[in-house]
Amino acid sequence: MIKHFRHLLDDSETVIRVNLVSAAIFFLPFVYVIIGALAALFHPIMMVTIWLMSSVPIIAALIHYKTTKLVLTDKKVIMRHGFFSRDWVVINFERIENAYVEEPILGRMFGFSTVHIGGIGSLNIAVPLIRDADNFVIDLEKCIERNNQDYMAAERSNTAVKAASY
Repeated sequence: MIKHFRHLLDDSETVIRVNLVSAAIFFLPFVYVIIGALAALFHPIMMVTIWLMSSVPIIAALIHYKTTKLVLTDKKVIMRHGFFSRDWVVINFERIENAYVEEPILGRMFGFSTVHIGGIGSLNIAVPLIRDADNFVIDLEKCIERNNQDYMAAERSNTAVKAASY
């Protein structure tokens, strides 16, 4: 799974966590299949029609489940989704303004949330149906804080070197 992201990582970069889509994405498509089975009790042609119609959401859910990943490294966040048209979004920690989790009632019951990451300017991403999203955002905030501390230490060091050279 990580091999798909290796070309986006520096040699010194490490992956902290990878979050995937929750299996709750299959709930509604399977409801459609059950409705088709119940319709079969009354009319067999109706069952075939509903099952064929429900195969499209099942395939779409399967593609979304297999292709959507949210990766946190020690330097950036990478989001990948799509099958026919694959989208990669890479946000360095310096470009992230905020991150939060939107957790609906069903999400609390079935363990999924939407992760929102706001970047500087108009760069905002929302990744729905991510499992363990709250821990992802907590780890992201820790990484950003560590990155800011490293940046401030480097700035103090550069200021001290400049002052010493005068």
